[in-house]
Amino acid sequence: MDKSPHHQPDEEAADIFYLFVTTARILKFEFEKRLAALNLPIPISGPRLRLLMEVWKAEQIRMNELAATLDLKPRTITDFIKALEQSGLIQRTVDPTDRRAAIISLTDMAKPHIRTIRSVSAEISEKLMEKLSSEQRRQMKDMLLTLV
Repeated sequence: MDKSPHHQPDEEAADIFYLFVTTARILKFEFEKRLAALNLPIPISGPRLRLLMEVWKAEQIRMNELAATLDLKPRTITDFIKALEQSGLIQRTVDPTDRRAAIISLTDMAKPHIRTIRSVSAEISEKLMEKLSSEQRRQMKDMLLTLV
């Protein structure tokens, strides 16, 4: 009998991880597809939606803090901000405490759209999760929180 100190990786853990990553990719794709199919007053993608929601929650946030919160590169945040500025949803102002920093906030025009987008986002999410009972959803949330 081989009593080597080498630990064998758990293949079931690898299978679960692969299934998790695949499921996340499929759900993200479905969410994006359903979001794009809606006739929203403003065109919005999933990543831009996440950015808008973070700005909405914070009310105003420095651009570098937003990049850190969303785990995105500053260049990516800058591109998103430019596009959302052109759509009239985001505004940049100079931070009075540090003139090199930009503070991001929603425009007055964006605020009513945010309510609509949040509602639509919740509806899409509910549809994608409808196969799970409330108990299964709670368990999944607990498991995901444990992983992160």
